[in-house]
Amino acid sequence: MPDLKDITIAICAFNAEATIKRAVTSAVQATDGPILLVDDHSIDQTAVIAQNIAGRQLTIVRPAEKLGIGNARSAALDVIRTPYGMWLDADDEISPDRPARFCQAFEQTGADLIFDAADLIDGASNDKTAQLEMPTFLEGSGIWRLFERNWLPGLWGGFRSDFARATGYDRTFYNSEDYDFTLRALMAGGRFHMIKTCGYRYYHYPASVSRNLDQATNFTSAAIAKHSLKAIKGQMKGSGMSEAEQTFLRCTVAVSAGKYQDAVQIAEAARPETQVMVQVIAPYGASAATLLAFLAGSALLKLGQPQEALKQLNTSPLKTAAHSNNIGVCHQLLGDVDQAQHYFNQALRILPGYVDAAANLKAAVTPTTPRITLLPMRPTLSRSSYSE
Repeated sequence: MPDLKDITIAICAFNAEATIKRAVTSAVQATDGPILLVDDHSIDQTAVIAQNIAGRQLTIVRPAEKLGIGNARSAALDVIRTPYGMWLDADDEISPDRPARFCQAFEQTGADLIFDAADLIDGASNDKTAQLEMPTFLEGSGIWRLFERNWLPGLWGGFRSDFARATGYDRTFYNSEDYDFTLRALMAGGRFHMIKTCGYRYYHYPASVSRNLDQATNFTSAAIAKHSLKAIKGQMKGSGMSEAEQTFLRCTVAVSAGKYQDAVQIAEAARPETQVMVQVIAPYGASAATLLAFLAGSALLKLGQPQEALKQLNTSPLKTAAHSNNIGVCHQLLGDVDQAQHYFNQALRILPGYVDAAANLKAAVTPTTPRITLLPMRPTLSRSSYSE
């Protein structure tokens, strides 16, 4: 039997008195081991409520200064003394067997980081709205797909404490700090293990930090930009990923990091490799060549070349909301308002409520900076509203 005193449940919280009871109660029910609360300078009753529930199991620390979640996670790693740890957000909860399952997995696999599936819960009603499963394509060399986007159900996983401290969190990140950490852990040779069993309940609210898509996109781009295309290519060499997957991945990294000319060059260099690039990339159900044409179109739009972008997008047989939206952006920038509105409406028929298309349709008559969807939208369930 795993010794639960070998794993610390770490909770970072700021003014979380409305939800901290749920989080701490689930932790107490799951372990008789240590629980850590990093109180990030709350001015409400967060710490008092947590202490009343967890008693002697709970240690409370407060960072020297309030910088945000990256700094708070760093403060947690500074004081954790158990071999393993796991994160629990202050408005979520864990299953009663999660700590034991993680301890056992650490011991059996030698992993540095462990992630599991999750239930998505509506914060207002407490109803389960989806089960976020662990994608099978992340297994083995597929773990490098995390550079494309965060395909994990959530980044609130478990960690080997000494490895996590060596990797560290960027104290300047107040969003996507966990994604930045995960990418750097991957580049550092971290060993990942995926658990398909659901052990986490993620409560989402309209005002959640993770729902601020613009802010999250900016920090995600900053996290990816820390790693050069050359370094990523070198690390993937010999990983077992196919040429098509590696090419697609490098192109998405270039787009996400704002290296648009590099993205166009990667896509164009892949054109002659028709027999290679016909490989279908999971979970999109489209070939690498098709997806590269979309990415090239996105990059050309960012480079201010709508005519060339339209040529690229017209070579892609994608029938998605993102594809229609970006074609509409091309027409808007070329001054064809009627065609732009046609494609924005088409995007909204495919995906009602699609943020980019709705904003672009509203602004089509009075041109403003259009919203470009940079990456092919994920066709799987996720925590984001950006799913087709």
